[in-house]
Amino acid sequence: MAGGGGKAAAGGGEAPAITLEHTPTWIVSAVCFVIVIISLLFERLLHRLGKRLKKSRKKPLYEGLLKVKEELMLLGFISLLLNVFQGLTQKICVKASVMDHLQPCKLDFSGAKTAKTTAHLAAAGVRRLLAGGGAKSDYCEKKGLVPILSVEAIHQLHIFIFVLAVSHVVLSAVTVLLGIAQRSFLKQFYGSVTEEDYVTMRLGFIMKHCRGNPKFNFYKYMIRALEDDFKKVVGISWYLWAMLIIFLLLNVQGWYVYIWISAVPFVMLLVVGTKLEHIITELAHQVAEKHTAIEGELVVSPSDELFWFHRPKIVLLLIHIVLFQNAFEIAFFFWLLVTYGFKSCIMGNKGYVIARLVISVISQLLCGYSTLPLYAIVSHMGTSFKKVIFDENVAEGLANWAQNARRRNARAARTQNVGDSPVDESNVGEVQMTSPPTKSVQQGTARLI
Repeated sequence: MAGGGGKAAAGGGEAPAITLEHTPTWIVSAVCFVIVIISLLFERLLHRLGKRLKKSRKKPLYEGLLKVKEELMLLGFISLLLNVFQGLTQKICVKASVMDHLQPCKLDFSGAKTAKTTAHLAAAGVRRLLAGGGAKSDYCEKKGLVPILSVEAIHQLHIFIFVLAVSHVVLSAVTVLLGIAQRSFLKQFYGSVTEEDYVTMRLGFIMKHCRGNPKFNFYKYMIRALEDDFKKVVGISWYLWAMLIIFLLLNVQGWYVYIWISAVPFVMLLVVGTKLEHIITELAHQVAEKHTAIEGELVVSPSDELFWFHRPKIVLLLIHIVLFQNAFEIAFFFWLLVTYGFKSCIMGNKGYVIARLVISVISQLLCGYSTLPLYAIVSHMGTSFKKVIFDENVAEGLANWAQNARRRNARAARTQNVGDSPVDESNVGEVQMTSPPTKSVQQGTARLI
């Protein structure tokens, strides 16, 4: 068997791929042992973190952790699909001229260089244990074509998607935790919001929603609301995946689209910050126009009309997009740096690369230390309050009460429909006998509600 392998290597000039049937069992078991241990340790870490969050009654952060687990499960599914369809992509062949369009780096597929490039990609694919498509690597080459996506390219795309998802989760967590932290939160008094503005908006919220509780802990409510928003921004929604596909499509040499994409989060943060500051100014103007302010106690009137399209949630959506774009920019840079090196043509102009990275870092700091604390306060100047205004036990009690009330109403409605349904004259007596209990059920439901 060894001799056969040596002959094959000598005849073909390249050693064949070693499959599991010719791999020592101690190597297979050792590799599996390391992978399983790392996976179990990571799973236990997430489990312990979840138990600690539940014990400390940090339900929004716990739900954010569950969101992270969902993203990891999605990544696992994407990884599975990439591996399953890897062999299929090797059988999708196209002309070499097709590969000349929309390239991040120009590559000559003409003449002898085509065979050289294809052989290089095939050899790179053979080196991958999970490739499983080494036997198909020359499928397109025999036809004088090239595969639509090489094994090496699939592997690199696999790594990039994983790095992007991890970067988004980590950067979102860091940004939100900076906003929640006492130290960064107090900095908003020296930059985004003055202490007088904060006290005024706090009083306006209490007068609007908690008039009977003047000692309402507005700060604690804000922190709970910010934790609740964390579980929304930490995930990657469908529209963010669509943005990722568009970003990858526009990575064409000479277009310099990424320099503009990196500037978008910074501009969006400036727009969002300006809008939030404008809301504070509008609230101040309302107080001045009403001439009803008592000295020492300025009272504002929160309203959804102060926000874009009368929807305060749009601000959180824009922050979510900003965090994802920053994560994409940072993940893309480090992925290219590790995979291809800083001097690779796919990096583009070195000055643009450094400028993009600086803009991303500034945007991340601006979001964590200025925009997010400002949003944490101003987002509550809408017409309605958020559900986290109630403690966890009260919120669960209200949710159970509402669910039971809906069930009783549905049961009463079904009973009423049966009583109102057409019947034969022979059953009139039965209907008269069952009708009074129906009314009593409705009356009892009304009293309970």
